[in-house]
Amino acid sequence: MATQAELAADLKAVLAKQQKTADEIKALQAGQDVLTAKIVELQALVDAGGTVSQELIDAVAAVKAQAQVVDDLIPDVPTPTA
Repeated sequence: MATQAELAADLKAVLAKQQKTADEIKALQAGQDVLTAKIVELQALVDAGGTVSQELIDAVAAVKAQAQVVDDLIPDVPTPTA
């Protein structure tokens, strides 16, 4: 049977792992926010530019697709209910 000290150490290790995971999720979410902002900028350039190359259109589409992949990996924050 584990001692109280061993159980406390185990709990501290689990807490540290949860804090690390939370920090990683926050970093992913911040990265997603930056990526989304860049997509909006690129789309605005495409929309305002009139004639744009197929290469730019394809690049915007690829970035949008990758952003969706990243978004799908990050669970949505539940909407608080009142």
